[in-house]
Amino acid sequence: MILVTDAYNEIDDHFAIAYLLKSREALNCIGLCAAPFFNDRSASAQDGMKKSYHEIRKLLDLLNRRDIPVFYGSKTFLS
Repeated sequence: MILVTDAYNEIDDHFAIAYLLKSREALNCIGLCAAPFFNDRSASAQDGMKKSYHEIRKLLDLLNRRDIPVFYGSKTFLS
C-alpha cells in the first residue's frame, strides 16, 4: 500500500505511519506520499506538502526505515 499523509499537520499521521510500518505481516508498505495542507502551520498548500515530506523523512529516520520510498505529493488541492 501507499499511504498519503499530511504528517506535519497533526500527530495522528505519526501514529498511522508507525502502525503501518510495525505491521509488516498484515500490511505491505511500498511508499509514503506527502499531502498538501494549508493552515497556521504552513504558508501555502505546497509549503504544507513540503513540510509533510520532511516530517515523513524525519519519522522514517527515527524508525530506522530508510528503505521506504517517500514522494512529494500535489502542490495544490485537487478538485
